[in-house]
Amino acid sequence: MSEVLNARTARDLEYAKVLELVAKEAASALGAEAVRALWPRADRAWLEREFSLLREMEEAVRAGFALGSLHDLRPLLAEAREHGILGPEDFLPFAETLAAAADVRQALAASPHPRLAALAQRLSDQTPLLTRIWRTIDERGEIRPDATPKLRALLEERRGLVEEIQEALRRFLQRHREHVQDAVVTQRGGRFVVPLKTGARSLGVVVHEASGSGQTLFAEPAEVVPLNNRLREVEDELDRERHRILAELTGLLLQEAEAIAEDLEILGYLDGLYARARFARRWDATLPAFTEEPRLELWDARHPLLGERAVPISLAFGAEKPVVVITGPNTGGKTVTLKTLGLFCALAQAGIPIPAWA
Repeated sequence: MSEVLNARTARDLEYAKVLELVAKEAASALGAEAVRALWPRADRAWLEREFSLLREMEEAVRAGFALGSLHDLRPLLAEAREHGILGPEDFLPFAETLAAAADVRQALAASPHPRLAALAQRLSDQTPLLTRIWRTIDERGEIRPDATPKLRALLEERRGLVEEIQEALRRFLQRHREHVQDAVVTQRGGRFVVPLKTGARSLGVVVHEASGSGQTLFAEPAEVVPLNNRLREVEDELDRERHRILAELTGLLLQEAEAIAEDLEILGYLDGLYARARFARRWDATLPAFTEEPRLELWDARHPLLGERAVPISLAFGAEKPVVVITGPNTGGKTVTLKTLGLFCALAQAGIPIPAWA
């Protein structure tokens, strides 16, 4: 813990609860995590850097800047490293986050905010990987039918085989109406079959299953056995091709894993700034001005946890007035005043705007 604020005092001031109010303004879990990590620091240089960036972010937010769909990709990166392959739906969060990062990079580079622009320029250019993902995965998180020529050819062959099998079975049902239990084409064990009466065994069919009553046989006529066999082979080839496609795409992603991990840190930090700027806008909060003199002034300070019930508090004391005496009946006002004072000092030194004029 920092020497500026210990754990017990933080608990008494409900510091963590206020951080949650700020974290709710983040666009992503990354930003919320960055906010929750903020802790008061006795580091003037760090505070000046934070406030400079925060002022720029407040201006950017007023001008309409917003973050897109950001995802915490760290668990998926860990899974990719461990297993070497991700599912098709796992690439959607990558595509959305990489696209959002590109938008941030472009938007801030063209903005009149030099510190934010410099930070955004550190984001890597993942255009080739993003393009490859969208060429392979569609918006539903499924492999595109035309992801590779081989996949497209196999899908076309499967479609033709299914049509040929179903047509052959319909013809069989018409020829042997007296043996048909139900004139439908169904599947058992991945093979197309038809429901026949028990006496149909004499037709030279392959029986795959019987109904519970034993009155219906789910059978495969001999003429469709080769077609069903080839269909199974095509299905196996499709599985292998899909696996190969996903493994290859995962490999390309892993080549950029280190850069993406660094981008996530930058995006999380930017989102943390974004959350603080939105908190300031929602609460009409301001950035405090620090002075070398032992002086503190708060005007119209409103405790954020009290919401609309907060009664504005004004305090001013310093070298010429080093002591403040707070008196009054036991109705909670004195405690709220002291907690507001302590909380706002902690927030200010953590780089968080305070709901007051300071």
